[in-house]
Amino acid sequence: MIFALAVWALWLQAASGSGGTGRIEGRVVSSTTGEGLPRATVYLRDPRGGVAYSTRADAAGHFVFPNVAAGKYSLGADKPGYLRQGLVPGAPDAGVTPVTLRAGESLTDFVVELVPQAILAGRVVDEEGEPVPYAQVSVLRRVYTDTGRRLVVVREAQANELGEFRAAQLPPDRYFLLAATRPGPRISGEGYAPTFYPGANDEAAAAPIPIGPGQQLTNLEIRLRRTPLFRIRGTLAAATAGAMPGRYSVMLAPRQSDPLPGMMLFGTVKQDAFEIPNVPPGSYVLMVRSTERSGGVLARQAVEVAANLEGMVVTLAAPLEINGTVRVEGSAAADLRGMRVALAPILEGFAMVPRAAVQQDGSFRLPNVARDSYRVQVTGLPEHLYLKSVRLGGQEVLGRPVEFSVAAPLEIVLAAGAGQIEGVVQDDSGEPPPACTVTLVPDPPAPERLDLYKSVACQPEGRFRVGGVAPGSYRLYAWELIQPGAHRDAEFLRPYEGRGVSLQVRESSPERAQLRLIRTR
Repeated sequence: MIFALAVWALWLQAASGSGGTGRIEGRVVSSTTGEGLPRATVYLRDPRGGVAYSTRADAAGHFVFPNVAAGKYSLGADKPGYLRQGLVPGAPDAGVTPVTLRAGESLTDFVVELVPQAILAGRVVDEEGEPVPYAQVSVLRRVYTDTGRRLVVVREAQANELGEFRAAQLPPDRYFLLAATRPGPRISGEGYAPTFYPGANDEAAAAPIPIGPGQQLTNLEIRLRRTPLFRIRGTLAAATAGAMPGRYSVMLAPRQSDPLPGMMLFGTVKQDAFEIPNVPPGSYVLMVRSTERSGGVLARQAVEVAANLEGMVVTLAAPLEINGTVRVEGSAAADLRGMRVALAPILEGFAMVPRAAVQQDGSFRLPNVARDSYRVQVTGLPEHLYLKSVRLGGQEVLGRPVEFSVAAPLEIVLAAGAGQIEGVVQDDSGEPPPACTVTLVPDPPAPERLDLYKSVACQPEGRFRVGGVAPGSYRLYAWELIQPGAHRDAEFLRPYEGRGVSLQVRESSPERAQLRLIRTR
């Protein structure tokens, strides 16, 4: 034990580049009241993320680390009833303070803010208001991905025998609730479909629940309604050699959302016949996937369910392997190893998104590509280059949907002469903000061109620099806080259109802009 402690002390000294100790002192306070939080646990994490030191604040929230090895740390705190630090959307390190301590130094006046947790609670009931016991309740929030806006699960809570649920440790945000029952006996072909709060069967009709720091909404009611349940029966047929490997899984998911708890349905397969039972009415995507080691999606097909479907034929085709190259026009040198190529499916709903890393020689390989329609997305371009062309089998497909039905070569062409934008951000008082994010959006928006959207963090004094900009028209925004990827969503941007700065970027042209901070907290 003594040896282990000695090794730990030597490691801390090596990490800091020097020996000796110092002192760190401060207070833990509530982010909403500013009052000290008694008996909060305060910790210093080392560069590897481990807890190097911990202590407990006194009755006024004051803490002190009297004998800390010189080095670099992150300072944070925990207290029941408050968010664990790092949970605030768009701010993964919210509340965690970086600290550099030198030998003999005394650092005081640190303030660690903790955000009170929000709570969503209520009941799951049926059409008559009777409790639905043991339902699974998912707390969802919207996120922005390369393929659009999605709902993801952030908390799950199981209702008790009285249908009561409670979800805690929620940061301030806008949430959705989804309740689903466990599979069980069905009465006369009916059952409970997964239901969004307050009683919607699809995501488009779901009601968002805004909640602030420390707010507790405890009388929420999710009302489940019985709905007819249907079945889908059919056969699997091979369209290409290698499309019938022998073992499959058949899945059904709603078209307008990613698979959420209780909404993904699985079928049974016997030889070439399949059946999916207990399907609520709606629009779905049916997907057949090989369960052999090589995997791969063999079919993906839109399905409308309003009655039992019998005799459906699903044609399977072996997935493709797409080989491609990235070429730079002219003699410009470039390190291509940070580039990524992805295929975003046009048909909404559950899908596998083929992705590949570009090698230094410009080559890339996309295995197991289902024969489907996609948009080609390219990210991670070197800063001095921009995307000029994408060709599949010699045909230009940049920004357009394209059918991948054969294994044609994919060529991506980059051009030198990308523009750059520099400038400063100021708040309403003319001062630089302590932190901000600057986003660049094509004007008009072009969601099919992921490469045209940029996001950078502000530097000290509010300075920013956006590089790798293709020639064209843009709008530039500065945000106090923004969820990653939100700037690619036209609906999110609509209320702020008048707050952006318009500019025209020319090839190899440096541009300058001064931005006013948009407050979003």
